[in-house]
Amino acid sequence: MRNNWMMGAAGAVLALVVVALLGASTAFSKPRHAGCHGHGKGAHLDRLEAKLAELELDVETRAAVARVLEQARTERETRRDEMRDARRALDELLDQEQPALEPVLAQADAIGALETEAHKSKLRTMLELRSLLGAEQWQALKGKRSHGRGERMEKS
Repeated sequence: MRNNWMMGAAGAVLALVVVALLGASTAFSKPRHAGCHGHGKGAHLDRLEAKLAELELDVETRAAVARVLEQARTERETRRDEMRDARRALDELLDQEQPALEPVLAQADAIGALETEAHKSKLRTMLELRSLLGAEQWQALKGKRSHGRGERMEKS
């Protein structure tokens, strides 16, 4: 009797984990703000590039900035493919009749690591750009970035 109760409780816990992970994978698999006010795929780099274009940069700095942005785009595309594959792998695990907990959690960890790497990549790009710009240019870029945020917050 006690054994049946423990099996039922373990099954219920596994079902809750599967539902939570399925919901998380569904939430993260949908593009955020796609096509809405410049928040679509690659919009971050596009907006950044537009703001950098407004700065008065010498030819050498402009070329270095273009290289950094191109590298960031290439990395973003690679990461996007990796994320898509990782999410598909999670979906395949969850589609099994009785998904095993450990592989599902391991795949969730893999997805989390890819998301963390994406965030780190954005930070690396910003720091690389910052090192290329002078103090005045960086402050001008920061002003343009925060100005845009303020406008969006006021519209809400």
